[in-house]
Amino acid sequence: MIEAAECLQQRDDLVFLIVGEGAGKRRLVELAQRKGLRNVHFAPL
Repeated sequence: MIEAAECLQQRDDLVFLIVGEGAGKRRLVELAQRKGLRNVHFAPL
């Protein structure tokens, strides 16, 4: 999902919302931050 968000980051009309607190969340948050993705948002369940 992060790779897709990276490919589509130039689209202003598209965002990725990741909902939940699963085991992989920390890794996804760190990856999105490291890549500087502003089109990925995280929300609690």
